[in-house]
Amino acid sequence: MAGSTTAQTSPRNLDTFVTEGNRIPKNPTALLRADTRRLMGEYRSGVRTVVTRIGEDRAAGRTPPACPPDGFGGHPMEMLAFLNFGNGIPQPRRAEMTVADGIQTWIASRYPCAA
Repeated sequence: MAGSTTAQTSPRNLDTFVTEGNRIPKNPTALLRADTRRLMGEYRSGVRTVVTRIGEDRAAGRTPPACPPDGFGGHPMEMLAFLNFGNGIPQPRRAEMTVADGIQTWIASRYPCAA
């Protein structure tokens, strides 16, 4: 029993998130699925983590890893498209990253900070 609790609370890696996200049907009924709602919650949590990191870097006078506009929320399907195609993150590297790390990389690709 304790093992299952640990598995549920430990953060999943980015590769698992992408794999599960790719399995969700791309239609309106997907929002009714528990796994879709769970992944959406994980995405929102990751965005909050990244936005908090950016705010902390700015407050400390450091250049943040990305400079998105205020109120940035993005969309998980856009992030999945970035990760699956083009200049996304290769699968072996995704296995070592958190969801927040992947979101940060995606946001930085869209909103780089001026040098």
